[in-house]
Amino acid sequence: MEASVQLPNVTFFERLGWRCDGSVYAYLGLPHQPMIFDLSKAPPLDWPGCPDLPTLDGQVDVGNEVLCPA
Repeated sequence: MEASVQLPNVTFFERLGWRCDGSVYAYLGLPHQPMIFDLSKAPPLDWPGCPDLPTLDGQVDVGNEVLCPA
């Protein structure tokens, strides 16, 4: 998985297991660091203590927005 991260957030992403992947570049006038995360190192989705996630079988109204399952 890839992301472009503003420089003040690089350490936060590194603590989550992301690593820098390339040179810093400007995006909308702000320096960004390309980063990558190896999904094969992610924990399983059914880890002990994992909260039950709701499933959506149709549209759900949330305030002024309508969510549709992907």
